[in-house]
Amino acid sequence: MYLRFAVSLAVLGALPMAAADPFAQNRILGRAINLPGVFDRNPDRGPIPDPPLKPEYFRKMKDAGFQSVRLVIRWSSYAATDAPYKIDSDFQRKVDWAVEQCLANKLAVLLDFHYYPLISFTGRETSTEDPKKNRERFLALWTQLEDHYKNSPPQVMFGLLNEPSRQNLGTEGWNALVAETLPIMRRHNPDRTILIQSANGGGFGSLEGLKIPAAERNAIVEVHYYSPGKFTHQQAPWSNDRIYKDILWTGTDEEKKPITDDFAKVAAWAKKNNRPIYLGEFGAYRAADMPSRARWTAFIARTAEQLGMSWAYWGFWRCGFDVFDAQTETFTEPLLKALVP
Repeated sequence: MYLRFAVSLAVLGALPMAAADPFAQNRILGRAINLPGVFDRNPDRGPIPDPPLKPEYFRKMKDAGFQSVRLVIRWSSYAATDAPYKIDSDFQRKVDWAVEQCLANKLAVLLDFHYYPLISFTGRETSTEDPKKNRERFLALWTQLEDHYKNSPPQVMFGLLNEPSRQNLGTEGWNALVAETLPIMRRHNPDRTILIQSANGGGFGSLEGLKIPAAERNAIVEVHYYSPGKFTHQQAPWSNDRIYKDILWTGTDEEKKPITDDFAKVAAWAKKNNRPIYLGEFGAYRAADMPSRARWTAFIARTAEQLGMSWAYWGFWRCGFDVFDAQTETFTEPLLKALVP
């Protein structure tokens, strides 16, 4: 499934080489798609299900109008649990294959560090795990990754951590971890663009508390948006909003206003702090009716674009928000047209 694919120098030379300017890099990210359900699989749940990830899917993403891919990667589940916490070489090879497929199809890549016990909002948070050891291991994984990708083109970007934990980090803890991790990520990648999320799950409301070291200028700030939850997560089994059903989103002024207000606050923060914004996740779960999902999705995407934000839809497949049907190998047209009209 994951044959080694060598990207030729000619292919890499055909890609636009970006300067170390986060605003230019954010434009390169542009309209993006999350790719979950492959590299974020917990190995305890067994092998990745069929159908397999195919090379032509990356071409389909590009042809559909997407400019980049956010690779959703559970590094922590594919690395040793004892020092030096070596990442499994076979897993690393599979991720590299996907990176190379993206670059060969002129898609930029965000390497999203997804899930981490006691640190990530969506990771396992159990009393039996050692926070100090988890932190040490997290930094060790970034030590390996930044060295591994040090010669990659600037279209390969780093996502420091997905959805920092509210419970075990909070705002101050997240700011401290950012300050501790950035020097490690910069050892061999002084010019690589790094995406840094807001605290407490990457929400809009935690932006004011985010502190990125002043000297770190090649950074993009990442936020996630799924509001109103009773619409976007109705019937989603993992969500507190699973109790809701048959909630519509018709695009009335009353429905739009809280969204535009939320985005306006983010845009004001971005201008004040001179930081570009990447909307790294948004989507409505499949239990909602398709016309409502398409309307909401289009409104979020256009609102972000009008404010100069790049975005990444959640997600391509295997996530309940799918824009791509792997059985028919076609995109779901209402959602695709909402994203890329």
